[in-house]
Amino acid sequence: MIKWWVLIISVIIANPLLAKCKIDTHAFGTSANKIQKSLDDSWAYFEPIPGVNKEITTNFEIICPDLKDSKLGQETIVIYHLIKNKLVAIELVLQTSDKLELFEWGREYFGISKQRDYSKAQQVIKIDDGNRMIQLFVGVLPDITFQNVVLISTKHDELFEYLALKEDNIDWDTYEFEPPSTPLGPAPENE
Repeated sequence: MIKWWVLIISVIIANPLLAKCKIDTHAFGTSANKIQKSLDDSWAYFEPIPGVNKEITTNFEIICPDLKDSKLGQETIVIYHLIKNKLVAIELVLQTSDKLELFEWGREYFGISKQRDYSKAQQVIKIDDGNRMIQLFVGVLPDITFQNVVLISTKHDELFEYLALKEDNIDWDTYEFEPPSTPLGPAPENE
């Protein structure tokens, strides 16, 4: 009986930060407008290839209000990646800390048991999680540690192929697209 009470109390104490994070509130395929509305006015917008891919960025503390007063919440950036106005990936980036705060947060939040291998300067942990892949990355450089946690849709391969096609056939000076001589497969819907 005591064992159950200890378990219940430890879950209540240990998980308040994990419970209030709204990282995967938006399903893959969600539009930019829906994401922007959910973030109120706390976002920035960037379109690397106009009409093809978009990025919406916000601070992690907006997604995880319980981290508002922490370095992790204030210095981590959340990037929503969209292709053809459909959400395909969510990326969290922290590059201002030499501690493994984001890496460890990602391991705990997603229940990943694999530990950091300190003998490696760079490490990637990938976990297939149904309709998404979860990727944790840490890169230790002499004066900075780069960390990211990425959720990647495994159901939107045609959109990733479409983006790759556009990137391979764009004139980056003019942003004009040159169609390939041979198509790489069916175009995604709404083209």
